[in-house]
Amino acid sequence: MPVVIRRSDTGETRTLRGGDPAVIVAGPVVEIVMFLFGRDEVRDLAFTGPDDLVPKLTSASLGL
Repeated sequence: MPVVIRRSDTGETRTLRGGDPAVIVAGPVVEIVMFLFGRDEVRDLAFTGPDDLVPKLTSASLGL
């Protein structure tokens, strides 16, 4: 699944997995990292993208 992350403090973006259309995860760096390492509780993050892909990302088993 294509995923882009966006820092809320600088607007800087990074593509984690290329493709189109992508889900964009925006928020504070610490919260993005915690989400990507599998934390289930999401704080201060915004998810935008196709209606069918956002739930797939937010319910995916991420982390180590």
